[in-house]
Amino acid sequence: MLQDRRASWELPQDAASIPAGRHLVSNKLAEWGIHRRSEIMDVMQLLATELPTNAVEHARGDPVLTLSARGDTLRCEVWDEDPRLPCTRRSGPGDEGGRGLCMVHLLSKRWGVDLTHTGKAVWFEAS
Repeated sequence: MLQDRRASWELPQDAASIPAGRHLVSNKLAEWGIHRRSEIMDVMQLLATELPTNAVEHARGDPVLTLSARGDTLRCEVWDEDPRLPCTRRSGPGDEGGRGLCMVHLLSKRWGVDLTHTGKAVWFEAS
């Protein structure tokens, strides 16, 4: 069981910030005692890359990446300044994108979107 913890980072609205966000999540989870070669670490790294990618590609403003732990549940949120809800889409075999939210749906315990007064927060939980 994890202690209640929280970390948050503002990322530049730039695709180059995505690897930095993944690195921040990986380091923070390791600091919290999550083993680097565990399944939960792999899921968190992958999905914590997808949400900021969507924010950079489809939303406005610098995304804010937040990681939290409560009990046995890890939560990742990405806040942006765009109130439009994300939508899943069908991707063909030759498409390079369009699978991120499908992966979030398949690999997370649960996920969702919360509207905020300045935009939205897309989140997922894993345990």
